[in-house]
Amino acid sequence: MELTAKIGMHPLKETTCVDCKNRLISSMLLSLESFIVIVMIRYYDAFLQGLNFFLGGVYRLILYWKKLKCFMLRMDIKMEETSRYNQLQMKHSQEWEDICISCGGCCGVFDGDPCEDLIMIETGKYYCRTYQDRFGMHKTLSGKSFRCVPVRNVLDKSWPGDMHCSYKRKI
Repeated sequence: MELTAKIGMHPLKETTCVDCKNRLISSMLLSLESFIVIVMIRYYDAFLQGLNFFLGGVYRLILYWKKLKCFMLRMDIKMEETSRYNQLQMKHSQEWEDICISCGGCCGVFDGDPCEDLIMIETGKYYCRTYQDRFGMHKTLSGKSFRCVPVRNVLDKSWPGDMHCSYKRKI
């Protein structure tokens, strides 16, 4: 009788027995488990590095989001402060404008050569045609160039008719 070396074959018979098949499957499963364990051991460090990198990225993303929220909150506060400041400034600006009696003295009415943009109305008051854009270079009626500046810049100086200026009287 010939012994066969085939795996899964009964050594004394040419047929395959159930026990031999079960042993074969068990040994294959053990080999597969061993292979998985070896792969896990070998690539464990790489796996941890990848996980660490991923979690670090998530952590950085969370920190970035928190910083962004803080920045946006600060911007909201700054915008609110800026809005309040602008409102206060507009209020003070209107109060300052209300002081003016529109005598035209600061625009050259009393020296005889006023700004060409100055208009006298029926009540004897003067108004500037380009009031919103008045600052900068302008011309007098005689053609002389001058620079229009905010009245606060010249309150410490004198000009013809400055005794009529309500700003100077207030200060």
